[in-house]
Amino acid sequence: MAARLDLLQVAGARILVVEDESAIAGDTERSLKALGYRVSGRAGTGAGAIDQAVATSPDAVLIDLRLPGPLDGLGAAKEIQQRLRIPVVFLTASADEPTLRQVELPSPFGYVVKPFDDRDLQVALVIALCRHRAQVEIERQVKERTREVAAAEERSRQAAARADRLRAQMAAVFEAMSEGVFVFDLQGNAVLVNEAHVRLAGFSSAAEMMKGSLASYAELYELTTLDGTPVSVEQWPAARVLRGETLSGLELVGRRKDSDQRWVFAFSGSPVPDDDGQPALAVVITRDVSHAKRGEARLLESERRFRFLADHLPQIVWTANPDGYLDYYNERWYEFTGLPRGERCDGNWKPILHPEDQERCDAAWYHSVATAEPYQIEYRFNDRKAGSYRWFLGRALPLRDEAGRVVKWFGSCTDIHDQKETEEKLAAALHIREDFVAIAAHELKTPLSALLMHVQSLQRARRAAAVPVNLDERLDKAARAGRRLDKLLAQMLDVSRITSGRLRLELEPLELRGLVEEVTRHFAEQVQRVGSSLHVTARTRAFGLWDRLRMEQAFTNLLANAVKYGEGKPIDVELREEEGHAVVLVTDRGIGIDPSQQKVIFERFERAVGTREFGGFGLGLWITRQLAEASGGRIEVESTLGQGSTFTLRLPIQPTEEPPAHP
Repeated sequence: MAARLDLLQVAGARILVVEDESAIAGDTERSLKALGYRVSGRAGTGAGAIDQAVATSPDAVLIDLRLPGPLDGLGAAKEIQQRLRIPVVFLTASADEPTLRQVELPSPFGYVVKPFDDRDLQVALVIALCRHRAQVEIERQVKERTREVAAAEERSRQAAARADRLRAQMAAVFEAMSEGVFVFDLQGNAVLVNEAHVRLAGFSSAAEMMKGSLASYAELYELTTLDGTPVSVEQWPAARVLRGETLSGLELVGRRKDSDQRWVFAFSGSPVPDDDGQPALAVVITRDVSHAKRGEARLLESERRFRFLADHLPQIVWTANPDGYLDYYNERWYEFTGLPRGERCDGNWKPILHPEDQERCDAAWYHSVATAEPYQIEYRFNDRKAGSYRWFLGRALPLRDEAGRVVKWFGSCTDIHDQKETEEKLAAALHIREDFVAIAAHELKTPLSALLMHVQSLQRARRAAAVPVNLDERLDKAARAGRRLDKLLAQMLDVSRITSGRLRLELEPLELRGLVEEVTRHFAEQVQRVGSSLHVTARTRAFGLWDRLRMEQAFTNLLANAVKYGEGKPIDVELREEEGHAVVLVTDRGIGIDPSQQKVIFERFERAVGTREFGGFGLGLWITRQLAEASGGRIEVESTLGQGSTFTLRLPIQPTEEPPAHP
């Protein structure tokens, strides 16, 4: 039965065959397979055997004792067993071989004498494998028992050592405690007291203090509640603990034996039960919290002052813990946001923060919390009253302790919206100024160059004592260049007056029909030169109070634009009255204005087309709008791209004495 069990245990075992003669190796491999074993590999040298064993991890090695090369079968077997601890069966020519008798291997081994049959091979392998497994199991059990015994001995030693240490520690702790410890029995007699309690009570020694009783201590200490109510002996901390109560941090006021000064003490205690679970002793722990109570009062007063100051600042003020959790907002926050007081502070700011600012705001804050670097960022908060976002400057600085650790963050949010708008306006003004300088340099240079060219040409003709054939034409061109230069300079002066608020209207009785006809006559030559025609329709005299010079300037600007952009096509000017207003319409049939530009063109330095095609500062329509609005009127445009434009100037008529009509 045991033999069958052994065979069952080793069936299918993986065997490494090491034999330098290939015929014997092949026969051996076939025998192993016939016996139900598996061959993990074959090798013909000692070195090859080691490599195969390491690579395949067989259950046993069948190895020829004598192998060619520097490493024989015995040496290879020792190396394999040192690495893998597996059984070895030697193939030998004789059982009395001297080498075999000297084998000393750490694991069981066996041998088979050549030539051998399957039964010899089976017996040798079964014995080797079973002995190996038995040895492994015995070693495991021995190690396990050894560990258990050692662990038990170590536990016993450690328990004894812990008990000794605990007794020593308890004694040391009892005496070293800063809190006073006092133990009473059921009769109210002092049983045990430590040095700390002796000092707190104002006694000279523990022996002196141990002479008293609960009643004598009550008379000595004169304990009261924090509001001054006397505490009877029955309500003393020790008496309550003896009745089975557990106390924690009970604050009472009393005096010391060596001083009449009142002190604040915190009492904690619990009963020590006997074998029946009934209170046998009362252990009372006493702490002097007078300094802490005074510090707490100072802290409360400091916090009250901080909150008073913070609540009356115009900025939003907040604080945060070292981990970045916001724990306080001042009143300004709740006034601005409308959020209810008392809710958790952290996260309250996210619903009112502009969505575009949230990611960078989070990144900046978490970076400051992680590095303790000052926090500063600009972001937008939703103003619930205005229904729009306002710009704020967020700043925070860390408060550090003596070791340099952050203990608190103090932050503020300052409304900088007006400042941001001012900065944007300033930037826009600077940009406009730069554009104006560039345009002015270009526009002023063109007529100035033309004027100089004509003057220099006339000077050369005079020095040559010759009268140029086209003298009148040259003088006309020079005059036009001068007039254009004068117009540009006048526009620049108008810009200065308007922007500085120095534009003043000199009102006088004026008939607009005569002024419109006069302005159009001035444009007759220019209209003819560009190939256009000008038609004026005056349906009313339109008499009222206006600034003649400014009205002439407004009409001139509108006609100049019509001539410039009219592409040589007819221009119509119409004057009529509508609902108490004089209405002047100037219509061209030129390039027209894109709908997206029809509001922009009335702004300063704006134009619907580029300066390369048409010159000018881009100020004419802006000045005209300013003059119209200063006169209480307005200017409008209707235009279709490629078909022309109609500018409508509406001016309120202020009644005045009307002069006689022109003949």
